[in-house]
Amino acid sequence: MNITPSGETCQAMKGLIKETKHFIEEVEDDEVMDVGLIAEIQRVQHYEISGYGSAVRFAKELGYRQIAKTLQETLNEEYDADNTLEKLAETRLNKKAIGGNS
Repeated sequence: MNITPSGETCQAMKGLIKETKHFIEEVEDDEVMDVGLIAEIQRVQHYEISGYGSAVRFAKELGYRQIAKTLQETLNEEYDADNTLEKLAETRLNKKAIGGNS
């Protein structure tokens, strides 16, 4: 594309990271920590999914089909990671956090 990418610090992502650090400092129970960290990571994942989804649409609209394909592959990886985290949270960790059996 013959461009030099540049960028700025993403304040939204910085906010998500700051909230995660605050959560880590406040929680003492290991089981609650595990479930909470999964939730915090999923928030980051959802932000990334949104960004990649938009980038795929822009690339397609501009006729950059190969770039759109590559971005779609990354988007699919983000969805897979989010689904893995969701399954982990819904099974063992949430049951432990509410006092159930593992």
